[in-house]
Amino acid sequence: MNDADEIIVTIICCLALAVAGLVLLRLGDRRRSPPRWVEGAGPRQRLGEAVRVTSALLAAGLASGILVAGFGGRLLMRLIAASSDDSATGRLTEADEVVGEITAGGTGFLVLLGGGLGVLGGLGYFLFRRWLPARSVPAGLVVAGIGAGILARPSDLLNPASIDFVILGPRWLAALLALALIAGLGAVGGVLIDTFVDRWPTPAFSLRGVAGLVPLAPLIGFGALGLILAPLVAAKTAIRPGRFIGETSPVARLLPSLFLVAGATGWLWTLTSAIQIAI
Repeated sequence: MNDADEIIVTIICCLALAVAGLVLLRLGDRRRSPPRWVEGAGPRQRLGEAVRVTSALLAAGLASGILVAGFGGRLLMRLIAASSDDSATGRLTEADEVVGEITAGGTGFLVLLGGGLGVLGGLGYFLFRRWLPARSVPAGLVVAGIGAGILARPSDLLNPASIDFVILGPRWLAALLALALIAGLGAVGGVLIDTFVDRWPTPAFSLRGVAGLVPLAPLIGFGALGLILAPLVAAKTAIRPGRFIGETSPVARLLPSLFLVAGATGWLWTLTSAIQIAI
């Protein structure tokens, strides 16, 4: 890419994060809505609801992942490269990327990877939604903490042993931006999933009903992930909420606390990694 192309990519990344910020500003007070359930609903109605929710979940996951993890991740890399010493320019990162270069292929890969991460995180968020905090932002942060605790080090996003934090700097800025990226993905993802699942149109022979099916198209590209995601969402949607794994059982009452502990533990582990990098 030439300098003009790099400027355009940077502007697009900033606009994407601005949209994500606007989502939080407008919908940050969002809460989960009770699952839709029509007494005596037949197989056709249940299938329609499963398709509606799957489409909404994919749209929300892709949107949050592309905006925050995809374009936000590209901007993070750009900011860190720009703040590093001149000696870092041209060196290879842990992912064999050249410091200081922005390529169309690399940007496209990051955007697609971000969308995939958004869908995976959104699936976990949706499946366990009833045991997460009622407000969307805290619920998203809990899931982000769990995901970061599992993936932040193995993915080298916050791995103190990564060569990236040796050649790039300042290290405290890199760690801070990575933490902001994780939190932003969780918060925006939680808000969009709760909003989309509540408002997404039901499949129908109408412009709105057909348009609501468009997010299902990427399932073809996700391959095995699509084969896993669709049945899980369909099964959860088709089960009557009041009969889901015995909500009055001691285990079900304990699950919200367990998820909070898991999220807090994940964030503590992630913060520990960030502090190790910063110092």
